[in-house]
Amino acid sequence: MEKAFKQISDIHFSLHSVITRKSEASDFDLKESFYRWVSGRSENEDYRDIDWLASPVSKTDFPDAISWADIIDYSEGLHCKKLSLSQTENDERKILRMDTAELLFDRFLHEGLSPEERDWVEQIWNQTFNNFSHIDYDNFDYTLEGFSGKYDGKKFTFHDQQKKGFAFLCSKGNGLLAYDVGVGKTATGIAAVMYQLQHGKCCRPLIIVPKAVYSKWVHDIQELFPATTFNKLENLNKDIIDDLRMNSVFAEENNSLLLPANSVSICTAEAIEKIYFSEDSNQLLEESFEHIISKKKQRNISNHLLNSLTSSLYSSKNSE
Repeated sequence: MEKAFKQISDIHFSLHSVITRKSEASDFDLKESFYRWVSGRSENEDYRDIDWLASPVSKTDFPDAISWADIIDYSEGLHCKKLSLSQTENDERKILRMDTAELLFDRFLHEGLSPEERDWVEQIWNQTFNNFSHIDYDNFDYTLEGFSGKYDGKKFTFHDQQKKGFAFLCSKGNGLLAYDVGVGKTATGIAAVMYQLQHGKCCRPLIIVPKAVYSKWVHDIQELFPATTFNKLENLNKDIIDDLRMNSVFAEENNSLLLPANSVSICTAEAIEKIYFSEDSNQLLEESFEHIISKKKQRNISNHLLNSLTSSLYSSKNSE
């Protein structure tokens, strides 16, 4: 059944929503418009200074501890921390900053959009959040090659709820498996990974688990899918890396990658601390992040770091 198209009066989303990020690649920059609307400033004026006579908001819309600069920092993803405050006070201020920013942004969505921006928001919101098709669980292909039919040494078949779980994850491409204890999160998660791998949606999936359950996951994957090429990375210690490098030398099909294609890897959460990017990856990463972080945010982060460094140097000089 087709869902009803929602108008702007029924639409609400965060300053950090994917829609706000999408606007940077369109004709509209919602953040820029938000800044201009609150500050009452034109395109040629600095929106970091509010013109209270032209702004549609008032000083009473800002709590005593929160300034307009704080709202911009929140929008740009900058940290909210004052050295003069305790951890508890900083946490409280962080929540207050977020609540204030989101309330102002929601008000902007319903009071400050131009007709063109309103039409664009309605279209993109409905396309993004109001256009999901229901999963046909009855006709979903649940075939899993190499499935042993054994779990914990006993005959095993996936129950309907588990099958629906990995069908949901594989149809949507991502998701949260919020099953209660005993429903079968581990088996369902393993099935979802194997399904994605067998249908060409991934090539080298990595499963990251807490150290306490690492052995259990290793055992379960090998028991459920014994023929799968499996890389046990543990904490990514030196011996593991050396073995991977040695094996990759003799495997031309790996294209110089340490992990073979169509294999499943598993590591502990602690191993993440040992993962880094080589110098050869820098250019690719820079190009990738240009699509994620706006130029404006890059400038603001750079200015924030520069100001922090300048302040630190100034304080150090005065203390000498």
